[in-house]
Amino acid sequence: INVDSKDYVIYTFKYNSAYDNTLGQSEYSFNLDKEVTADILIIGGGGAGGVLGGGGGGGDVIYETGLTLNGDYKIKVGKGGSKSTERVGGGSSGHYNDGNPGYFSAIYTVADAVDTFYRIAGEGGAGDGWSGTVPSVPTIYETTSGYPNNSQGGGGGAGLYVGGIGQGIISTYSGNGANSNGTNTKYVAGGGGGGSSGDGSIGIVVSATLTNGGNGGDGDSCDITGFNVHYGGGGGGGGGASAGNHANLGGVGGLGGGGAGDNKDNNNNDSIIDGINGFGGGGGGGNVGNTTGGNGGSGIVIIRFPKPSSSSYTPPITSSLPAT
Repeated sequence: INVDSKDYVIYTFKYNSAYDNTLGQSEYSFNLDKEVTADILIIGGGGAGGVLGGGGGGGDVIYETGLTLNGDYKIKVGKGGSKSTERVGGGSSGHYNDGNPGYFSAIYTVADAVDTFYRIAGEGGAGDGWSGTVPSVPTIYETTSGYPNNSQGGGGGAGLYVGGIGQGIISTYSGNGANSNGTNTKYVAGGGGGGSSGDGSIGIVVSATLTNGGNGGDGDSCDITGFNVHYGGGGGGGGGASAGNHANLGGVGGLGGGGAGDNKDNNNNDSIIDGINGFGGGGGGGNVGNTTGGNGGSGIVIIRFPKPSSSSYTPPITSSLPAT
């Protein structure tokens, strides 16, 4: 690609389900046979939205420039969290399920057959389901715990709730999932999931009879591809309630691939939207028309470095999928 009149070699590594390492990631290995000064972008997989619930959190965004790379590396690209079945245990009654968190993405150095973290981007958290258990806080990767950088994906939004405030999930290094501010008479729509940059928005009471899902938080922008693009947007909260009594619109997904929450459609129309793959977007929360939440979007890893002016130049990189 050409950016600011400078030519770059760019490599993009995506999640591929055909090469899943059984840990929710695709692995690549590559070798640089000479030193390069590189820019890297790493996006974790987004979390899935909850059943009748909140939006999933966006994967974290790690972007660094001017890094010196040389030698053997391994890359792991995380997939997005999968949406859950409607009920706990798959039955016709009982609590509704939360979504599932995404999976982290990372670059490792490889020496003497030992993989060592070089940089890591945390996964987005799961959206909360109505009346279910509270989702876990997204995993925190910190230098104090031996990781090479601080990272954590966005928190999941709170599920539909009545009689009080459903709590969104707090993220230390990304956006917070939003609450669902219930009243004593309404199941208020789900909160938006946190993006890699911005907090999700709270579920909204529109009128005496209607509630809207909160919007997902925005992700971070990056121009590593030559275009300014957002990644890691949170999913919108579902816009519904029990039997649709107070349901209305789902929340809008955050900038950076966040999926929209489900609208009140009552006929299983597919207004819910998954997080976008390759952007780490959180999935939208479910509603009465499509109770299951949306899947989270997979992450991505991009590496670029300047291309020498020689017309015979061959990039000093070899790659394999899956990694060996």
